[in-house]
Amino acid sequence: FARTAFGSVKISREKQQLIGVQVSSVEKAAGTNTVRLLGRVTPDETRLYRVNAGIEGAIREVSPVTTGSQVRKDQLLATFSAPSALPTIQLFILNSNTADRAKLGPSEGQNALALASSNLRQRLDQLHNSGMSSQQIEEIAETKLFPESIKILAPADGFVLARNVSPGQKFERGVELYRIADLKRVWILADVFENEAHYLRPG
Repeated sequence: FARTAFGSVKISREKQQLIGVQVSSVEKAAGTNTVRLLGRVTPDETRLYRVNAGIEGAIREVSPVTTGSQVRKDQLLATFSAPSALPTIQLFILNSNTADRAKLGPSEGQNALALASSNLRQRLDQLHNSGMSSQQIEEIAETKLFPESIKILAPADGFVLARNVSPGQKFERGVELYRIADLKRVWILADVFENEAHYLRPG
């Protein structure tokens, strides 16, 4: 061994071969670094559906669907009664009948048709806000009959994450009845330690 300037050490080739030292020039090169993180799988928030009560009522019938069950869009989940929705349903049927008659009337009945259509749209909004599905509203419009109960249908294909209903249960407006997630695409949320954060970047 021979000490050189600036505190470096020079080793002869014979000594390098003897002790197995390999010397090469320093250069930049691509490399990889593995970072192991703890994470959890969660539903994509854009594919999460909350079925909330739009009106106070009482659960009547509940399907066998439980937490973890797979459901299809428009599948029947439960039914409920809501006495406060009856006046709106009655007005909807009345406005629907008026609109049908106005369509068949003479041309001077256009004002009546416009008024009936406007009233009908208001009733439609009220029924949707109460939690009634488009399918059930169309059924009422065709039959002109009061439904025995309001149906709760699955808003999308997915899995039931929460089921907060039971037969006879009374509920207030705004209560979450079901939570359903489409798990075709999910998020993985990982916790990164501060000393490893510099290994990550957007993308």
